Amino acid sequence: MALIDSSYFVGEISLPVGKYSDLPLFIERLERDFLYKALGVRLADRVIEGDELTDDLVNGITFERDGQLYVWDGFKNEIKQSVIANYVYYFYLRSNVTITTSTGESKPETENSTGATPAFKVMRAWDEMLRGLSTMSAYITTVPELAEIYKPTPFGRVNAFDL
Repeated sequence: MALIDSSYFVGEISLPVGKYSDLPLFIERLERDFLYKALGVRLADRVIEGDELTDDLVNGITFERDGQLYVWDGFKNEIKQSVIANYVYYFYLRSNVTITTSTGESKPETENSTGATPAFKVMRAWDEMLRGLSTMSAYITTVPELAEIYKPTPFGRVNAFDL
């Protein structure tokens, strides 16, 4: 049922994609989790089932609210930008900062380079996701049938100290 695929991980949220990449597993696992948190169970189930009522939520729409025009890009789209991709990127990078070995966690050493923290990139991805969720929420409130079953879980903020 995946709404996104590895083609969404370009630009600032670029991730390695190849034969041995575990990115598809992260997408499969985290996309569903994201939908349930972002929408609540009832609305997420309708998105997952492909309910016609959620087409604009999935594919994007330009809408008016309080006299202003807004653009919700949707969860999947031609421009390959999705709040789901930002969510997956955040957890993918967090998971791959260290490698689990039989003696515990280790940070891989690289030759002829210096390791860097992904903290600021994951924070930007998370913030971009939150901005997108704000627009999504504004759209949902314009559709009474969606607003009625919209029960999101707050995502909260992140920082470089993981607090």
